[in-house]
Amino acid sequence: MSKAGGTPRALPDFIALAIRVTPQQEAATPSDILFVSAGAGVLGRAVALRPVPSWTGQTLTTRMPLRYWGNKLRYWGNNWWLRARIVSEINGFGLSLDNVRRRIEHGGIAVAFDQARGGADLEELA
Repeated sequence: MSKAGGTPRALPDFIALAIRVTPQQEAATPSDILFVSAGAGVLGRAVALRPVPSWTGQTLTTRMPLRYWGNKLRYWGNNWWLRARIVSEINGFGLSLDNVRRRIEHGGIAVAFDQARGGADLEELA
């Protein structure tokens, strides 16, 4: 987790999350997926970056869709949008990275993930 714009201390900013997905095949390389605070609707997730005043309850989306090359033909080559929702309460004032660090050290941060194929509505993923 990070502050995407780099504003000092607890000031509002765009927030970002990076996750690494381990491949299922041994020879494949891992994939890194980046999320940033943005609108949640079809247009918002593609266009509108959104600065936020706190970590708790925020939604972040991928800035570009991902292409899934899974083993089910009906999903082959489709574009997918992902959204991350910060579920844990991150106490403290504003967007301090110290608050995130303390929360990670004392129980971790729960994040829920949603997906949408193309322009469809978002559905729960994990």
